Amino acid sequence: MAGPVDSWAGHAGPPPLGAAGRPAGVRQVVDRVPPPGILHVGLGGFHRAHQAVYTAGAIAAEEGDWGIVGAAHRSRDVVDALRRQAGLYTVVTVTGERFEPEVIGVHAATHVEVDEPGATETWLADPAIKVVTLTVTESAYAADSAVVRRLARGLRRRHRAADGAPLALVSCDNLPGNGGVLRRLVTEVVERSDWAERARLLDWLASDVGFPSSMVDRVVPAPTPALRRRIAERCGYDDAAAVAGEPYSAWVVEDDFPAGRPAWERAGAVLTGDATPYEQVKLRLVNAPHSLIAWLGLLDGVGTIAEAVAREDIEGAARRLMRDDMAPTLTPPPGLDPESFTEVVLARFANTALGHTTSQVGSLGSVKLAARLTPALGVWRSRGAVPRSAALLTAAYLLATVGPAGEALGDPLGPELRRLWADSPTPERYVSAALRESALLPREIGAWGEFAAAVTELLGALHRQGVPAAVRAAAGA
Repeated sequence: MAGPVDSWAGHAGPPPLGAAGRPAGVRQVVDRVPPPGILHVGLGGFHRAHQAVYTAGAIAAEEGDWGIVGAAHRSRDVVDALRRQAGLYTVVTVTGERFEPEVIGVHAATHVEVDEPGATETWLADPAIKVVTLTVTESAYAADSAVVRRLARGLRRRHRAADGAPLALVSCDNLPGNGGVLRRLVTEVVERSDWAERARLLDWLASDVGFPSSMVDRVVPAPTPALRRRIAERCGYDDAAAVAGEPYSAWVVEDDFPAGRPAWERAGAVLTGDATPYEQVKLRLVNAPHSLIAWLGLLDGVGTIAEAVAREDIEGAARRLMRDDMAPTLTPPPGLDPESFTEVVLARFANTALGHTTSQVGSLGSVKLAARLTPALGVWRSRGAVPRSAALLTAAYLLATVGPAGEALGDPLGPELRRLWADSPTPERYVSAALRESALLPREIGAWGEFAAAVTELLGALHRQGVPAAVRAAAGA
C-alpha cells in the first residue's frame, strides 16, 4: 500500500488543507484559507517566511478574516506557483540537524502589478482590507518610487469609496522609524498632487490611517533548487513556492491599527507603543555585523555567511563591531542584554543549513549602510572618538563595491563608486572622494577627518594586504 509520501508524489504543492493521508511530519498551520483582510506588497521569500507565518499562527489561535492578498511588482514565478497550489506553500525551519516543514495557507489572492495594472489600488480601496504590509526593500522608500505613488493612488480611491474606511499601513523593511518614513512619503505625494480633494484626503490620512513602525527579523535565504528537491524527497510533493528560514524569528509592531488587526501576539509577535529600541538593536547588532561579514567574505571569495563567520578573523571583526562600536550607542529594550544577544546573533549567522550567500547579504550596500551605521557614527562623533570597527565596515563596503563582485551587488551607488575608484590614483583619494562627493553618508560624517583617516588606513590594508591584516589593524593588533 502506498504511504503518505507516495500518495502525493508529483502533486503540485502541498496537499489541500484537511486532505486525508497527508505526508507524515508536515505540520498544517490553518484549516482553511480565510477571506482577505490584509494586502501585502512585495511577495518575496521573506514575507512568506515571516509576516505570513505570524498571520497563519494568529488565525490558528484566534479566527478572523485575515487572509492575505499578495501583490508582486513584476515577478510572476511565485504568483504562478501559488495559483497552481491553491495559495499553499511550505516553510521549512532548518539548521544542520533540523528540517521542519509546515504548510502555510493564508494567501486568498495574488497578482502581478505589471500584468494587472491597478490591481493593488483596487484592493486598497476595498473596505475588506484593513491592514497593508510591505516588504519592498529600503530602496523603494522615495517619494517618486512606483510603490509609494501606487499606495497614494490607492488611498485616494479608498477615501472616495467606502466612506474612507480606516486602515493601517505597516512597513516591514529595515529603516529606522519606517512607519514615520512611509507616512511622510505618502503625504508628500498627496501634497504635490493636483487632486481636487487633496485637503480632505490629507485630513483623512492624519485621522484614520495608521502608519505603525515595525521591526522584523528572520534570516530567509533565497530559495534554491536544492530546497525544492529536498521537500520532494521528504514530503512527497513538488513545491515551487517553498522557502526556508532559520529557527529564530522576531516581529515587533507598534499597536496602531484603526480598523483592527490579527492577533499576532498569539503567534509570538510583540505589540508595543514604541518600536524604536527594538529597531535600533536590529540595525546595529544584527544588520551591521551581517553586512560586515558579507563584505569581508566577498573580498576573500567566501561564498556563504556561515563559511565567512566560521573564520576566526571575520567572526572576531563582527564581534568587535557589535561589542565595541554598536552596543555602546544603544539603549536596549527591557530584558535585552547586548552581550548575550551578540552570542545569539553570531550563532544564527553560523547556521550552515541556510546557505545564505555573501552576495545576497552584501547587495544594495549604500541603501543599507546609511540606516545601519549613520546614527552610531553620530554618537561617536559627538563623543570625539573614532569607532575603528565601523571604519572597517565602511572600508569593506567601499572596496567590495568596486571589486570583481561589485556589479553583481546591484548597488545604486555602485557606478559612481566604480568611476571614483577608476579616477583615483590612490586608495586615499578614493576614500576622500567617496565620503565627500557621494551620497553614501551625511555631509558632516563625510567631512569627519579622523573617521576618514581610519577608513583610508583600513581600505589600504584590505587592498594591499588582505582581510586578515586589515582585521588585525582595525583591532589595533
